[in-house]
Amino acid sequence: MISNVRVRWLFLLTGGIYCIASVATPLVKPELNLLQSWSSNSLLSVNEQEKSDWITEIKPQVKMTSDQAAMNFINYQLQAMHYMNHTKPDHIFHQGQLKGSYDPIPKKMNLTLLGDYTQQILDPVSQYQRENRVGSRLPDALTMSVIPSYYHEKGRNSTQLSLSHSYAQFFHADQPDTLDINYAILHRKKRKIGPPSYAITAHWRQTRAGEGNMSLKKDLQANLSFPMIRTVWLLQEVGYEEVIDKINSVQKKNGYSAKIGFGYFPTDYFYGTFLAGQTPYGKQYESDISFNRGLTELKLSLNESVKNSIQAQIDALPAVISPVIPPNILTLQLPFMNDTFISRKADFLLKRKLSTVILSVKIAHTQEKTLHTQQTVQAHGIGGLLEWSFQKHRSLQLQGTYQKQQLLADIDQRQWFITGAYHYQLLPKQSVRLQLQHFNRQLVEIAKVTENQIGFNYSIEF
Repeated sequence: MISNVRVRWLFLLTGGIYCIASVATPLVKPELNLLQSWSSNSLLSVNEQEKSDWITEIKPQVKMTSDQAAMNFINYQLQAMHYMNHTKPDHIFHQGQLKGSYDPIPKKMNLTLLGDYTQQILDPVSQYQRENRVGSRLPDALTMSVIPSYYHEKGRNSTQLSLSHSYAQFFHADQPDTLDINYAILHRKKRKIGPPSYAITAHWRQTRAGEGNMSLKKDLQANLSFPMIRTVWLLQEVGYEEVIDKINSVQKKNGYSAKIGFGYFPTDYFYGTFLAGQTPYGKQYESDISFNRGLTELKLSLNESVKNSIQAQIDALPAVISPVIPPNILTLQLPFMNDTFISRKADFLLKRKLSTVILSVKIAHTQEKTLHTQQTVQAHGIGGLLEWSFQKHRSLQLQGTYQKQQLLADIDQRQWFITGAYHYQLLPKQSVRLQLQHFNRQLVEIAKVTENQIGFNYSIEF
């Protein structure tokens, strides 16, 4: 049975896409991808139980874009998979995306529509999406967003108002449906650098898992900034939030928060901020450094937060916009209990683009700890990407990630993933790709999973 909420959202998105298509010239671009690969362990079996197989994939795709570069509003892809040695049953998966942007009043009013339906496979241990080949089924997910915004400029002042309404529904699984509503007012004076003069945001997140089982989080936040000297700003943040959880047990928590700090904005491409304060659950610290100029991007963030079990459960729920967990994000989860959680996170990102080389490095560390029961889980990882383009139509790519997780009861898990690829552009609309991969995951000394894979891909656009 299709819920009334889903019917309303589909009607709204269909009507919006029709309106966008009616004012733009649609361009239809079919595409076909053929992939033949061999895997030494197609099921990612443990220890000596590996089974090799040849895997054939056919991916037809249809994109409908417009003559306006910023609009790409329909994309459908089918993925058919055949296992020659029948180590797994053959499968067919579907994916679809909708994206549209329309300006009823140019430079003043904008309407953005987003929709996504996906059928994915996720390896539950490594949390790495492995092209629908291994792991357990991630629930089919339908996500939809409507984002209207209004921009007003007068003299030296500008004000922006936006509303984001997002809904995610997961099918055939225990994942709860999630509704996110965000209101934002942003005001700034005309100046080259510095944060907005003030910003007011309101967030409503409702999560429903069956009739009567619901978690609800509401918060209101105001951010103010004042220039102290030319490059240093005083930052203030005050807010109120309320959390109700009926999925596990009827609980309620509300309270006020206040933070104060400073920001350093010497140029339009470099800044640093630091905030510290008190939330309803405890103390919180956060700091960010960002440098983005031309061919170099550098980001560093450190934060520590305290939350109770209600907030920890809500934060662990699936994200609305991206239901698939990216491979470079460390996600930890302690058993939820009536305790206080201390979360510490550190992230470092470096990107460098040269004439023919792209280099990207990311380092992350995450720790979750309970205050009273003194249980701790932590993980750290590093990932890198190196891409070299040569002779116009050829490129080499090397990508790798390493993660180590310290789980409960002193159980360690380590894994690494390495990929090397050669890409050759045959014609403007045809290309081939040869790829080698190695995956290894080890849980203490008991379970070890290893896979080597080689694949050849041919892609053509019509």
